[in-house]
Amino acid sequence: MKNFQLKRNIKLEILRLLAKQEIKIFKKIDPIVFFDEILDLKNLPSTDPRYKDARRDLIQHYINNNDWELDFILLERFNFIDSDEILIRLLNKVISPEVNETDDDIKFFYHTLNPILKNDLLEYRLKGIDDNSLSIFEIDELDEDNKFKDLADNKIPFVFSNIKHAHNSYFLLSPTTWDDYGNKNEFFLYYVANNMRKDIGKLKIISKQSNSTTKEIVDSFYTLSNEFCSLGQTFDFYKNLKNIFQQNYLSILKGLNDIAFFPQICEEFENFSDFKNSIIRFDEQEQLLRQARYRIDNYDLSNLYSFEYNFKPMYSDDEGLRIGFNFNDSSILPNRIYALIGNNGVGKTQLVSKLPFDIANGNFELFAPKIPLFSKVIAVSYSAFDKFVIPESSSKINYIYCGLRHSKGNSESILSESELNARFFLSIVKVQKNKRFDSWIEIIKNFFPKELVEVWVEWDPTLFEQRLNIVEINKALKTFSSGQAIFLYILTEILANIRYDSLIIFDEPETHLHPNAISQLINSIHLLVKKFQSFCIIATHSPIIVQGILSKNVYVIRNENNILNAKHPAIETFGENLTKITEDIFGSRATDSQFKKELQILINKGYSFEEIIHLLRVNDIPLSLNLTVLLKSMVSNRYD
Repeated sequence: MKNFQLKRNIKLEILRLLAKQEIKIFKKIDPIVFFDEILDLKNLPSTDPRYKDARRDLIQHYINNNDWELDFILLERFNFIDSDEILIRLLNKVISPEVNETDDDIKFFYHTLNPILKNDLLEYRLKGIDDNSLSIFEIDELDEDNKFKDLADNKIPFVFSNIKHAHNSYFLLSPTTWDDYGNKNEFFLYYVANNMRKDIGKLKIISKQSNSTTKEIVDSFYTLSNEFCSLGQTFDFYKNLKNIFQQNYLSILKGLNDIAFFPQICEEFENFSDFKNSIIRFDEQEQLLRQARYRIDNYDLSNLYSFEYNFKPMYSDDEGLRIGFNFNDSSILPNRIYALIGNNGVGKTQLVSKLPFDIANGNFELFAPKIPLFSKVIAVSYSAFDKFVIPESSSKINYIYCGLRHSKGNSESILSESELNARFFLSIVKVQKNKRFDSWIEIIKNFFPKELVEVWVEWDPTLFEQRLNIVEINKALKTFSSGQAIFLYILTEILANIRYDSLIIFDEPETHLHPNAISQLINSIHLLVKKFQSFCIIATHSPIIVQGILSKNVYVIRNENNILNAKHPAIETFGENLTKITEDIFGSRATDSQFKKELQILINKGYSFEEIIHLLRVNDIPLSLNLTVLLKSMVSNRYD
């Protein structure tokens, strides 16, 4: 066991938390067995003179007399706080399949303790899956570079056909003679065990340096470095791996930095020359890149992104709200955007926050027919009060949060103006690297005057392309209103991060924005999801947003006695009058407007229709027909 050390305050926090989980810890395992396996109780002295060892001591006082509390056992009797080694044993035991009946039980301890451990640069690391499909976690050093913490590291070495080794089971990489414009990146992969060899198939491995990897990779390895990625060249490559290794095949693909199953890795390489010239040089491999992870689990390729989600808010006691998102891009009017509306506190933000969290945690039972495998989820919220739960890095989700919050360990802060500007410039670099600067100019011109945008752009004579004029945009940022700045941040971050088949989750985009800016922002979102064949869910209070979406893609969420329901509007929202949308869908009819109250006060004071008209008419500005008709009706009702 490695020699891990934890700070005293961290130990105290952990032990006090565990002391409150007595029922969970001892639901499956006997308490005496639990502590005996950690402490070897028979070799520890008793504090009761009647007994010769700590085992009998614990049985008498914790089981028989029940006069020892769990916090006393942890903090005083066995003083776990004074021994790092024993505390690590405790932490490994409490999350083990021996103690927990289900993976959900294991995840409880993982999500409770892991954020605390990270403060001491430690974490629970997945080591494998037991015969009952339960996760096996152990304490290890914090690995910030591990993007897929839900997968165990590969434990089978990859070796080359010309290298001597002493492994009993291993993968054999044999270079082929295939040549991609001077670079040789193709291998045939075999699995060898007990002197039996099984064919896996061809794969290509490329490097960021665009060298021939058949010559560059010379040593055996368990995991390729971040300088390399790979792609199987036929679907049979992936089928053979899964048939041999079942669910562990993903750990092997993790070791190979596979780009078909891990979009996060793909993003890092898709702008390098060998990506297009070698690894997806032909149509079959380009299709494989986008489809392999769906085909391996028998997804319907014609309907990949339609799903039903069972959402249960924190306040609700019922079975949850089943809500369907029939995303597709094949119809004449593609279903790319959904809007969720409802009163404050009904659970809209909870829903859009919890959805990616449940995808990341593989909560399959909440989705039908299957968990959607978006290439990326981009969550956008520029409210200082948002409560987005940011998922941990996972093989199941490629997640980006764009907002005002910044999290590090257990601490959280709101980004300052200078920090937001710094992130904007990093996003612009990414936009330019991804060859999307022309699209950025096109979108920004929807909001800012064309003459102003042209001042922000300059020609790069070395790269023969346009780029951002840092000096001019810095000047502009200092003069922007909050709405202008937020618009610029949002669109730049989305454009920097979006890829094909992404899901954008947008919480109240109307925050900080003028009504015209809301229209311009939503027009830009429509443009982006169409351009990148992506999708969007918007939680909103804005009738302007709803006006641009068909009613079949709008859900009105209501809470009736702590039971949620979601229905489509009774009117067609697309292109409807904003007043009608506001009254019929957002429910303003049920709430007396202030102007109605003011009119009623004047009527109650005895003013006539003509006298009220005279009081209201200022600077010879005529009153609206709507107000005139309403007033006449209210005055008439006084006499009814």
